[in-house]
Amino acid sequence: MTLKLAILFIVIWICAACAAGPARERAPEHIRNSVYYLNKGTNLFAKGCYARAMEYFQDAHQLYAAADDQVGVVLSLNNIADTYFRLGDMDSALLVYDDAVALARNEKNHPGLVWALSNKAAALIALKRLKEAALVLDQTESITKNSRGKALYLKTRALFLIQEQRHQQAQTLLEEALNASEDNEDGIRSSIYFTMG
Repeated sequence: MTLKLAILFIVIWICAACAAGPARERAPEHIRNSVYYLNKGTNLFAKGCYARAMEYFQDAHQLYAAADDQVGVVLSLNNIADTYFRLGDMDSALLVYDDAVALARNEKNHPGLVWALSNKAAALIALKRLKEAALVLDQTESITKNSRGKALYLKTRALFLIQEQRHQQAQTLLEEALNASEDNEDGIRSSIYFTMG
């Protein structure tokens, strides 16, 4: 009985292994390096080491640009702009967000477009340039219906409402943002909770 069970187990295991298909191809080295630099920069950014994070984000940007990987270029530009934002260099942040927006608009439904627009609006809000921020948020709203960035957009819109002293409406949007956030968006969730505080 045990021998039959062992043979059955081996046959099932072989069938499952064959059904899985061929092994995935390993990503090219420049893509692996780009991802490494991006991840390293993200870890340093999370620790508050913005100047060092900037170096890794710029290295990732160069590799993505050399590979003509538009999604990676926009992603790294967003990270560079976020770093400028944290360093207090808002003029540079806005310029880089504009670059990311321009590149992301070239591809329909680009995942980085909502991120770049929302963060550009946040920078404008921080600078108290509320009319410009409202225009950017309106642009963002029109593309969030079919986008993963809805939670980030709602959080940024809530920041705008807070600046206008419309706290109850901001609270409602922050609750919507939490509901719209996905399980893998821990960073956005924590920023929503921070904004609620």
